[in-house]
Formats: sequence, structure tokens, C-alpha cells
Amino acid sequence: MIARNFNNIANQIMNNVAHRLSGRRGQQALESLNFALDFLKPYVRALGLRVARISNQQIELILPLKAQTQKSAGNAHEGAVLTAAIESYLWLWNQNKPETTAFQISIRTAHLDVVKPLRGNLRFKFELKETNREKVLFELARDQKSEDEAHILIFLEDDQICGQVELRSLISQTPVLEWT
Repeated sequence: MIARNFNNIANQIMNNVAHRLSGRRGQQALESLNFALDFLKPYVRALGLRVARISNQQIELILPLKAQTQKSAGNAHEGAVLTAAIESYLWLWNQNKPETTAFQISIRTAHLDVVKPLRGNLRFKFELKETNREKVLFELARDQKSEDEAHILIFLEDDQICGQVELRSLISQTPVLEWT
């Protein structure tokens, strides 16, 4: 119970930090966000995830290849790869969530498709297309829930694509009462 509450609080703080930093440019903003990630989400620290770029439409995360993220053969561990892809999806959607609702994302399926060995530092790129964003937000307003599908591309250090993660999620919202 305590762990779940801590994760909920950590997610809320991270979403606020990411939202406030998204309009700023520069290394200082990314360093602040990465520091907050280390502090608030210990498993992110263990993986070494770093935000390279973030905006309202795109995010790029870096998963360094280190002991905690690799298998004995030197390839990235599939669990670490899926976690990095899911985190990029969650962070970007939390940048775009409606302000007046309790917003929840449940990942239903995650499928990893590898086309080259996952070696070295990996970069995860996810772009939230405006048409998809508007479709989901419309369905949320109408039905309080929406199903979404996303493709997160995975790149090697030399910009070659090495795989992709296909996610299917259920996004739901509960309107929040405002006190005046």
C-alpha cells in the first residue's frame, strides 16, 4: 500500500516537473528533469534512463547499456527495453492530459520487435501525433475512456533502427471537482 501511494505521488510530481520544463530549452532543464527522475522513481535510476528531448509531441529517452540492463550475452535485457518504452509513452501522455481530470493509463499489451541486436546505449523515440491525441481526448470527453495504440522506435548509437515496441493501452479519466 505504501509503495503504491509513493508511486502515485512520485508520478504526480514527475508529471508536474515535466510539464513545467517542457517549454524551456537547454541542458539545465534536462538535468533538472533527470535529477527528479532519479530521486522519485528508483527503478528509473537503476536502469539509468535519461531524457534526451521532451516536448508536448515528442520524447527521446536514452537507456545506457550497463550491468543492470544487459543479459550475459551483452545485449540489452528485454525487460529493461520494455520498461523504457512504457516510461516514454507514459511521460508523453502525461504531458498531454487534461488538467481537470484524474487521468489513468493502463498498459494492456506490449510487444517488442527486434530487427538488430540490442547492443550499446539505446535511444527510444515516441511521437504523439496530433490526430491521435485529439481522437483520444475526444473519446475521453465523450466516454471517459479510450483505447490507444503506439509505436516506440528503438535506435542504436549510430542512428540505425534496431527495433520497436508496440503498446496498447486503455486511457481513462475521472472528472475532478474543483473547490472555489
